[in-house]
This record gives sequence, C-alpha cells and structure tokens, in this order.
Amino acid sequence: MFSHNHSFTISPLGSPGYITSTTSYYWLSSEESPALVILPAIPTDVQYILQSVISPYPSVMFAVKAGGHIAVPGFNSSNGILIDMALFNQISYDETTTFVDVGPGQIWDNVSTTLVKYYNVNVNGATTCKNVGVGGFNLGGGYGNKSNQFGLAIDNIQAIDVVLPNGDIKTVNAKSNTDLFQALKGGGNNFGIVTNWTLSTHPQSGVYSHVLNYELQYFPRLITAIMEFSKLEVPKSNVEAVFECSRDPETGIVSIGASVELYYDAPSPPAGLFDAFLAIPHSWQRLDRTWQDRQDNLPGNHQTYRFGRPNGVNDIPTTFRGRFSSVMVSHYTALLIEAAVMAAGSFMEKFASHQGFQIYVDIWPFVSTIFDNSPPSAWPHTKGNPSGPLVINFKWEGQENDAFWLPAIEAMTAGLVKIAVEQGCSTYDAAQYYNLSLDNVTASDIYRGNYTQLQTVRQKYDPDNIMGRTGGFRIPLP
Repeated sequence: MFSHNHSFTISPLGSPGYITSTTSYYWLSSEESPALVILPAIPTDVQYILQSVISPYPSVMFAVKAGGHIAVPGFNSSNGILIDMALFNQISYDETTTFVDVGPGQIWDNVSTTLVKYYNVNVNGATTCKNVGVGGFNLGGGYGNKSNQFGLAIDNIQAIDVVLPNGDIKTVNAKSNTDLFQALKGGGNNFGIVTNWTLSTHPQSGVYSHVLNYELQYFPRLITAIMEFSKLEVPKSNVEAVFECSRDPETGIVSIGASVELYYDAPSPPAGLFDAFLAIPHSWQRLDRTWQDRQDNLPGNHQTYRFGRPNGVNDIPTTFRGRFSSVMVSHYTALLIEAAVMAAGSFMEKFASHQGFQIYVDIWPFVSTIFDNSPPSAWPHTKGNPSGPLVINFKWEGQENDAFWLPAIEAMTAGLVKIAVEQGCSTYDAAQYYNLSLDNVTASDIYRGNYTQLQTVRQKYDPDNIMGRTGGFRIPLP
C-alpha cells in the first residue's frame, strides 16, 4: 500500500506520533481511535494518499484533521485513517501583493502573531480563543473581531491550493476553476484536501481590547448596554459578551457571571463608544493596547474567562466533552438576550448530577453592512442580509453524561430559534453556520439555496464520491 518515495510520516497505533495526533483535540469527545495516522508534508504526499491508500479501498473511511477544534466526533477524527495536516504549517508573506500563504495545519494565533510582529499586517481570522486551526475555520466560514470591517475569513481568500479526490493538484481562484474556488470557501471537506490558503492581509496598528467581568446583579444593565452599542454600527469595533454558568473544578461551586470584550481596531476608540459598559460596576478588568498582548491573554484550548478570579482566566479539565451550537440572527433584541441567558442558567442545578462544567451563550452583534463586500462562496451570505451566530457552548465530563447534555443543547437551541423567529431576529430557513452546528444539522440546512449547485460541483470534481467517506456535513452527489 505504501511507497518509500514520499515524505509523509506514518504513525501506527500506539506510537508517539499517533498519540500526539489523536489526543490534540479541543474536546475529548472529538477523539476516536484510527487504525493509522498519516502526516503528509507536501501536496504530492496527499496526492499519493488519495490515489493509492484511499481510492482503491472503498471500505476505508478517513478523516482530515487541521486544528482539531470542531466539536462533532467524526468530523476531524476517524476509526479508519486519520490524515493529519499538521506539517502543512507554512506562513509566507509577499510584501509586493500583501498576500500571505498559510498552511491548513497552522493555527490563527501563529499566523497573526507572525504577521503583526514582522510586517505590521494582520489577517481576518479566529479571534475568540487560541489554537483555532486555519483549515477548518476557512472551510466553514469564519467570524472574528474584524468581520465588521472585512466580512468573513472566506471573503478574504485570494487563492486555494487543493488536491482533488482523484489526485489532481490545482490552484484555484476567482479566474481559474471558479466553481471549485467558490465551493471550497465555506463548503467543508466535500471537494478535496486543501494544502494552502492565499489570504488578504490588512494593516495592523495598536488596538484597544478591554475585558471586563460582571456579576449577575448587573446583567440587566449589561443587556441594555449591548443593545445601545448594537445601534451604533461602528465597523472598527466589536463587542462579545459571554454569559457563563460554570462549576469550579476545585470547590464544586456553581456560579454565573459575564465576561465582555470591548474591542476597537485602533489604539483609542471614539469618545463615548463603550461608556455604557464602563459605567457598570465590574469585578475584574484587563486592558490590552497591542495585538500581541491581546493574543497572549486569550484563553487557550483548556482555559476560559472566569469571573471572580483575579486574572480572569482559569484552567478547564482536559477531560471535558461538549458541543457548540448557534442561532443565526440578523440582530438582537433585549428579550432574546434575556431568554438566552435564562436558558443557560436553567441548567445550574443539573451540574452536580450530570458532571456539567460550563454552559455559556456568546452574544455577538455585527453591523448590518458585514457582508456588503462579500464575494460568492459556498455558504450563503450576501449584501443586505446580515447574519451572525448567537453562540451556545456546553461542556461536561463523562461519556455517560452525553445522553443528558446532547438532547439538552438541542432543546435549548430549538427553543432559542423559536424566540428569535418570534422576535423577528431570524427565520426557520436561515442558513446554519457549519463551524457551530450540532450533529442533527444537515448540509441542506447549511447551504440552503446553494445546495443544489454544490451537488453539481461535487459531481464534477468527485464523481467517485471519495470525500463521501470522510466525516463532516456531507453534500451528497446528485
């Protein structure tokens, strides 16, 4: 099956490389036990794997892993063959075009840190926590704290190097294989294996990143401040408000609080922009003035902002399980935010009996012009139709508790969708967001009006349905 004329690394069951690849996930619940791990290093390695290892054996299932951040098991993990893209970790900046080539095995922290440090430019990538992989983020869409200025991460892709399921190696862009280029932007792992992203960059100055923690008694004032801010529509600004119910792993005490980042993409925000937040009593705060300081202080894979802790960041057990979910909204109302916070808090009494660790809702208002300059892509987002995720996150311990928490997050999501629709903030046919969708979401739920066209593109580039043997939200052949 394997030739010796290639540069990929094979990690058999139990080897150090195998252990590294199969345990470096954001969630313990994402981990599976592949028969074999392969780490390709160059595009021809990927070509060989697809042509000689995957294609001839129809019963072989496989998965492609980049950063390992997506929650649903089987999406970036497999009991068959795991293709780990960690060696595709290039960061190469072109000072003439101001584009940067980035490997799918890189994480956004490294990309932005390198670009800001050496070139004073930045990318429009993941900004909420550390260790989010470039590959999956781009294949799903990509919201960040620069989205109000530059749209989604996929709106900033200039070209993509991809190995097609039949082994062909192509560079696609807006003028070459346009249908495939558009399909790869938000289309998941349905069309091949990406080996390089060519991305736009933007000048990066100093920043204003002010994180504040609030106690429960100030939630009404905080919700009012969010609503006031969302009406201002200042593209260089971003506010994320995380309302969190969590159990202290040391004391077992369950508490609720909020952590808010007030971000402005320059050293000083306009006068009064964040005054409503700053006027509310807060239990802890931190102000960063450089991008590097902000990134250094973000929570990592196994950390979280924790109210009531002196430094605001606290370790999470590495054994946690969980899921992300989201409700796609065009805007917020105070009633919708209140309902989301109350829904999260309603599970506090269940933490002890079902080893709950954390539930939060992330209220993340975007400007109405967020998609005004978005080019065509797989995921439907167009000018005049703003949409962003109300993020829901559940974490718990113990596989035996999946049976309680998975239906719980599904029910909470469905309940908030109903309220969002009633409030005029969403519709039942809103396009779901790949990177924050539950197991019960389908590809047609995600791609909506683009679904049929994407099936046609799949038939063109993967007629043998090779990528149908991977995980993820599968777009079937027509």
